[in-house]
Order: sequence, then structure tokens, then C-alpha cells
Amino acid sequence: MKEKLFEFSYKIRSWTFTELVRETVERLFPFALIGSVLTAFRKTVLDDYGFINNVFDVPSWWKNYEFVDQYMKSFSHLTLGILGVLAAFFMAELTLKATKHPDYLAGLTAAIGYLLLFTPQGFTNGKVQLSALSKYTGMSGLLLGILFGYLIGRLFLRFVVPKYEGNQKNIGISVMGIVLALALLVNIGISQLYQSTLTTDFLTNISDMVSTGSLKMTVLGTFLTTTLRWLGLRGVFEVDGEFASVVDTTNMMYALKHHSVWSVPYPFSEQSLYHSFGVFGGVGGILALAVAIYWVSHSRHDKSVIRLSLIPTLFGSGQGMLVGLPVLFNPIYVIPFILVPVVNVLLASFLIMLKVMPPAVYPVPIATPGPLIGFIGSGGNWIELAFGVGIFALDVLIYMPFVKLDNRLQAKLGERADVI
Repeated sequence: MKEKLFEFSYKIRSWTFTELVRETVERLFPFALIGSVLTAFRKTVLDDYGFINNVFDVPSWWKNYEFVDQYMKSFSHLTLGILGVLAAFFMAELTLKATKHPDYLAGLTAAIGYLLLFTPQGFTNGKVQLSALSKYTGMSGLLLGILFGYLIGRLFLRFVVPKYEGNQKNIGISVMGIVLALALLVNIGISQLYQSTLTTDFLTNISDMVSTGSLKMTVLGTFLTTTLRWLGLRGVFEVDGEFASVVDTTNMMYALKHHSVWSVPYPFSEQSLYHSFGVFGGVGGILALAVAIYWVSHSRHDKSVIRLSLIPTLFGSGQGMLVGLPVLFNPIYVIPFILVPVVNVLLASFLIMLKVMPPAVYPVPIATPGPLIGFIGSGGNWIELAFGVGIFALDVLIYMPFVKLDNRLQAKLGERADVI
């Protein structure tokens, strides 16, 4: 099976489109890294519910931290918040560059067109306004941005490049105008559908369906979330550290009333399983992958990415590591990326079912390091902490053979000269 996966991955990575995706993702790394560092600092130190803010009582010795928090939030939006737009820009540019017919209009058309397409309309004093960013212009829009950029690149190859020696500039501007106009019309149509109350966010409906507190639904939600995240899309379980579901609120109120977390109504909830162990060390167990790479990989490039992005990943901002290694869209890592969270959730549910450890139902500070989430959420149960350490070691072992496989693939493709 290992050899079949290797041959399958080699075949996919040999495609021109896959190579363009890989180069696009590599270009996004600096933005993802800076954004993840800023986000980690803001959530842990500056947010009132942040982990370090609560541990060291930041407001008592940093009087203007809220002022800095606003700037940090804006800067993180200018990096992570535009990754989808940048993906569209780079993909369109690289699609033309691969044919040795670069055209700066292709990248600009893709970026502006994508921004027009995925920015929601708002109404202020009866006038329509386009907001600057949305959930799909950032990290959750990578796949959409890549596909849109590739489409624009192909359009320019079809209609603009053949006119290269003639009125190429005029044709390029015409194509740009048509694309932007169509993007705006589609945006208006989608906005009207949402305002008609006939449609709602599809992922929101799925999230409500799987957030029922049952084991089957939580496992399904874990599977869907990690699969969508590997594809560069928004998952059904959003990792924001906030209690939003009725199930989580019911569990917490029960625990407070009875002074115990052992017999809560929903022991297999999203909070007690997925948030406590499914994203242990980052979505897809990315922190375990980092340890596995340092243990068995020969790639200096990958180890350099890990050193740069390790601290923000430890505090729940692993965008830099996801993009830089890269894990997203990499067929070698799709199996462990999905398998690790599901295994963690199933093992945790088994111990909770046997009453070996209690479910974690209490809120934890935002950006709490993974090994401490279950421990704090269970009210300080030491078995929970020991279990967390144990499954982290298991996650590393799961990733190790795939890291070795990725090293073989890199060497065969000659992608990175730093693989020794």
C-alpha cells in the first residue's frame, strides 16, 4: 500500500497544475508566517481571554495593550486575511509564466476579480457597500483562490497570448473588464439569494447538524473539518476557543451546578473531543508532524520552516507551518492529516466511556497550548494531561512513515536541492 501511495503521489505531483499549486503555496509562506506570528501574539498576549494574558495578568502592567491589539488585528488581516486573494494572483501569474508569456494583467485580474466575487455586500443608509475582506479572502479561500487564478490564467492564454504581437494590451484590458464585471454580477446575485432568506450558509447547516453532542456526529465533524482544511477551505468545527453551541453551554452549566464534570449530558461533544484532542497541536496534528520531520527528515528546508513557525503553531496559529512545509494539497499527507484527529477523538471517547477520565467541558483561554486544553477543560484532571502527552507521541509515530515517503518523493522529483 505504501508503494501504491508513493506512485499515486508521484503521478499527481508530476502534473503541471500540481506544480503550479505547489509554487503558489510556497509564495504564500512569508504572508502566512507573519500572519500566524501576529495572530498568536494577539490571541495569547493581547486578547482579554488569551492564555498568556490570563496567566500573567497583562492589563495590570501594560496599560495600552488594547491600542496595540487593534493594530495587530489590522496587520494580521493584511496577511492571513488576503491569502485567498494572493493565491488567485500568484496562480494566474504562474500559469502564464509557465508558458513564457507573462502578463501582469492576469494576476491583477485574478486578484481583483476574486475580491469582487467573495466580498459580501452590506447596506449603509440604504446604499450598497462592499466590505474589504470576508472568510473566503483569507486562509479558508486558498482552494477557491487557486482555482479562480488558474481559470483567469487559462482565459489569458486563450484570448490574450495569441494577440501577443498585436494589440495584446487592449485585448488584456478588455478581458480584465469582462471578468470584473461578471464577478460583480455574480456577487450581487449571491448577495440577493442570501438576503431572500431562502438560502443559508451550507457549512453552518452542516456544523449545526454535527454539533449535537453524539459520538457519531462528533467523529463525522472531525473528519469533515480536517478534510476541508487540507483542501484550504473552512471546516465545520471552527477552532476559535469560544463556547457557541447549546451542547457546550448545557455541559458547562451542568458541571457548575453539580460541581462535577463526570456526568454531563453530552460527554462526546465537539468541545470535549475535537477541541480538546482533535486539534491537539494544531489542525491535523500539525505539531506532531513537525516533531516527526525533525526526527526522520533530511530536508533542511522543512526544518527551517518548522523553526520559524513552531512558536505560533504551539499557540494555535499553525498557518505558517501548513503553508510552508507544505501540507495543504500534498497527497502524501492527506491520510495522516485526517487520520490523526479522528484517532485522537476515538481514543479520548473510549476513555471517557470507560470513566477513566472525565470530558473537558470548561472554557479554556484562547490559544492555550494543545497539551493543556483537555487538562484545563476538565478542571485539572491529571489523567487527561497524561493522555494528551500519550496521544501526541502516537501522532508523531503515525506521521513518521509519511515523512519518509515525502522525502523519497522530493528526492525523485528533484524538487528541493536541500534534501540530503
